[in-house]
Amino acid sequence: MLGPGGDVLAPDGSAYLVAVRNSPKGSNSLLAVPVAGGQPRTLVRLKQPEHFLAGFAWSPDSRYVYFPRTDNSGTDLLRVPASGGPVESTPLHMPTIRNLSIHPDGKRIAFQSGDPDWELWALDGFLSQ
Repeated sequence: MLGPGGDVLAPDGSAYLVAVRNSPKGSNSLLAVPVAGGQPRTLVRLKQPEHFLAGFAWSPDSRYVYFPRTDNSGTDLLRVPASGGPVESTPLHMPTIRNLSIHPDGKRIAFQSGDPDWELWALDGFLSQ
């Protein structure tokens, strides 16, 4: 079963991000699916009750994938190299982080947060290169 949000194309057109729920059983996975064909690459696998929220985003240079991970304590914004590798933390932790958008300059982000009332947030100079 596909997960939250739609497929997100990398800025360089090389791959789509696809979230898959309960695959494998008890886990939620984020995959990079090459546009040219070939085997999808698992970037992140979360064990339930951790899960993704809608709003995956590529860095403007297509080198990183940013994603919100939520559990019972709130939502963290994390990133992972698009080529694979360990998940990296960012300092952003909020009740919810959804609909993430990264500005083409790579230094600004916008997202929705709040529960139960939604707020629109924009942060300048937040993402490091």
